[in-house]
Amino acid sequence: MVTSGSSYVDESMLSGEPVPVLKNENEKVFAGTINQKGSFQFKAVKVGKETMLAHIIKMVQDAQGSKAPVQKLVDKIAGIFVPVVMGIAILTFCYGWCWVAITGSYRDYWQPSPYSSLPAPVHWDWPRLRLSW
Repeated sequence: MVTSGSSYVDESMLSGEPVPVLKNENEKVFAGTINQKGSFQFKAVKVGKETMLAHIIKMVQDAQGSKAPVQKLVDKIAGIFVPVVMGIAILTFCYGWCWVAITGSYRDYWQPSPYSSLPAPVHWDWPRLRLSW
């Protein structure tokens, strides 16, 4: 609490606002702010864990230590989805390897596609791309 004097105080650490705020007598000044222009005397009303900065730090630590319910659901789905997709990829590779081993050739069945070297947006716009030739 400002007891005498006035000054501009940079509260960007707390509020994110880059413009200094004018503090006059009987206004609150928070820990973690920086005096810019002027001088004043103040009285510490709250110290230590009672300050605004301590509350912000506590809230950030709580947020970092917990997961949102949606994030838990996504982790559960990904834990099933990724192994299934990897399994399908491995089975596809093994099937292709066996096919080449049995038939001795892959040319009759595995023709290169013009899509294979194109980025995804071109795949999506392939009909219009063909019309523009």
